Formats: sequence, structure tokens, C-alpha cells
Amino acid sequence: MVFQYEQGFKFSDFVDPISKAYGIKPEALKRDWGRRKKWLPLLAQIDDKKFRISKIAMRIRAIMKVSWETYRSARKVKNHNAMVGAIEKLIRVSQHEVDILKSLGVFEKEPVKIDALVTSPRPMEWEQIPEVAEAVAKIREKLRKEKEAANNEQPT
Repeated sequence: MVFQYEQGFKFSDFVDPISKAYGIKPEALKRDWGRRKKWLPLLAQIDDKKFRISKIAMRIRAIMKVSWETYRSARKVKNHNAMVGAIEKLIRVSQHEVDILKSLGVFEKEPVKIDALVTSPRPMEWEQIPEVAEAVAKIREKLRKEKEAANNEQPT
């Protein structure tokens, strides 16, 4: 019951399916639900992975619900900055949700992928860059011409 309640379902939505699944009268579930202030703190102390995940999911869904409401309100008044802010919040919260679920072991963590093209273990030489190679060639040609001109001017 707590799990469904934390997922945002109304009590009336899940009381009948639970009563049928466990063979309990709906009235008994309603009485127990009315006394939840007594037994819920005891349940919350249990280190149950599913319960922790449901609490996190409930909080994240509440943030997402508010973000969607902000987006819809901003769209009505054509406030683009607020719309972008709401979408950014939704993206961040969604990423946090995935990260939390990965850390709890619900999803497997993806290995970090590094795309790199290494052609040589040494650093790249400046002359390997086309623009630099052209400039160096022009400078070398200019120096060669100056040297030839200087050699031609000297009497032998």
C-alpha cells in the first residue's frame, strides 16, 4: 500500500486490487490505513531497497510534476525563459533519477567510453598541421631565396 501511495496513486485506486490479491476485506485495509501513523514509522526503519527506491522515485516525480506545471504555465503566457528553465530542470532531474537508480543497482552502470584516435605515441609535430606546414614552407622558401640572393651578390 505504501509503495502505491508513494507512487502517487489514490488510496481508492489500489485498495480493491490489494484486497483481492491478499484476500483481505477492503474495510480492514481502510482501518489499517487510518492507523498508518502508528505502523508507518516502523516500516520506514526497515532497510528495504524497494522502499528506498520508491521514496526517491516519489520525490523525483513530485519535482517533475512541478516542473511540468511550470512549463505549461510559462507556455500559456509565452515566457520562453521560464519554459527553458523548466525543461532544463526536467532534464537534470531525469539524469539524477537514472544516476540514483544506477547507484542502487537497479540499472547497470555503463562503462565510461573514451573516443580517441591515437596514431603515434609521440606528440604531433607542428609541421603535421596543414596551415603550419604551409607557413613553414613559405618561410623556408623566403630564407632560401634571401640566401641565394646574398650569395649571388658577393664577388668571388
